[in-house]
Amino acid sequence: MIGCGGVTSALQSRWGEVYPANPNVKATPMQLILHLTAPSYDTWKTAFDAETENRSAAGLTVMQIWRGADSASDISILFNVSNRANAQAWLDKEASFGRTATAHFLKTA
Repeated sequence: MIGCGGVTSALQSRWGEVYPANPNVKATPMQLILHLTAPSYDTWKTAFDAETENRSAAGLTVMQIWRGADSASDISILFNVSNRANAQAWLDKEASFGRTATAHFLKTA
């Protein structure tokens, strides 16, 4: 929850995890939308689920996963980002393994 006047309090995800806020930092909501193509959704999803701890360490929380209406191999993922630098480092690491995706960082307007 974000308090009045830009003062932040603890944040809670929809899964119940609580993230204590730094009272010296004003919260700036940020999300990441990642678009990718996978030959097999089921194979991709199994590998994606196995990486949960690494994404969490990078400050990424999955909010939603979509599959293309016309192509199940088209996948879009919406993440909440708690640390942009760590999230970018995670994206860079994924790219170094040859995993290609299009990433867009977004802030609430």
